[in-house]
Amino acid sequence: MGIIPRFSLNITWSELGSSASGIISSPGPEVISEFEKNFASYIGVPHALYVDSARSGLFSVLSSVKSGRKGVILSAFNHPSIPSAILAAGLEPVFADTDPAQASINPESISEEDLDKSCAVIITHLYGVPGPLDEILSLKERHGFYLVEDCAQSCGASYHGKMTGSFGDAAIFSFALTKNFSTLGGGMIVLKDESAARELENLLNSKQAPGGSKLFSKIGMAAAMKVATNPLIFTFSIYPALRLGYATGKDILHPMFEEKPSPIKKTPLRPPALGAALGNIILPRLDEYNKKREFLGRKLLELLKGAENIGLPEIPDDSSPVFMSFVIRAKNRVKLAKALLRAGFDTSPGYLKNCAGLPEFENFHRECPGASELEEQQLHLPVYPGCSETDISRLARVIKKEAARL
Repeated sequence: MGIIPRFSLNITWSELGSSASGIISSPGPEVISEFEKNFASYIGVPHALYVDSARSGLFSVLSSVKSGRKGVILSAFNHPSIPSAILAAGLEPVFADTDPAQASINPESISEEDLDKSCAVIITHLYGVPGPLDEILSLKERHGFYLVEDCAQSCGASYHGKMTGSFGDAAIFSFALTKNFSTLGGGMIVLKDESAARELENLLNSKQAPGGSKLFSKIGMAAAMKVATNPLIFTFSIYPALRLGYATGKDILHPMFEEKPSPIKKTPLRPPALGAALGNIILPRLDEYNKKREFLGRKLLELLKGAENIGLPEIPDDSSPVFMSFVIRAKNRVKLAKALLRAGFDTSPGYLKNCAGLPEFENFHRECPGASELEEQQLHLPVYPGCSETDISRLARVIKKEAARL
């Protein structure tokens, strides 16, 4: 029986080697410009700007919104850094509930009162699945708000033949280490407005980008992750530790990858040009990688239809999701996770929360039952190109069998 780790990096050993050697060659700023042009062309937008993080990118985007209204509507089920970036920009988060099946904002929970006091809406294409774009775009047409797409987990996903990130006024992408497209950190802002793009570009160009040596530790971390998630090594080292941890009620890996809250940088920087060089290498093969993700995700979804005691993700018609995560919902997810681990499948409870109930946003609390349900029941399954069709079929069989016992 093969043991399947919860994730696998989309970076080859050859690409890591190129990054390591690039520390010595030190590519220049023209590589960043090339990467931005390539990425803008890939998404289908006029402007793209490489920044040090998606959250600083979101802060910069929201800071440029000119309006007398202060509200920014967003899905309550989110990473706390998103409402934190809204507050840092001098605006106020307006939490809307989440559709647990789509894991995105529920348009029906957005009231006219919310729209009247808001200058912007953030739609999150969570887990690589396009959110309810038709409904949100219809609201935008009637109310004229600024639309930001959060594509931190949906790089390469499409809807009606257009890439996520090309529907709104702006979008943010994350290129963190565990994303389906990674430059070992940093992110991208894409914009449609010429003046906003030029203003932000001038600000970025006025700041000195950190040197390539800053990436050395991330290259080392990526190499360590690739070694640790090698099926053979994982089976005889990490897997036994996970089994032991679950016996005492703990997921020992979960805290290691949880993204800790940090202050929002109000002065965005460009990442090292070395990251852009890696992006230029990986971007041409991203679609092939994503197609494998979509194929495996849709296969699992089909095999799980009719399974008892679990909720399945809903995929919009005429869309191509990238299944950054394949998330099911189970009321007793810990019991299911333990059973899957015994069968050789490593899973994760996820990191996102119902931000509408967090203490740091107490002035903006709302009842969001859909977001609470998703936080309490979500279970992330291992679906990525390193998995085989046989793995996915066996995973489906185990889930059906064990879920029926919940």
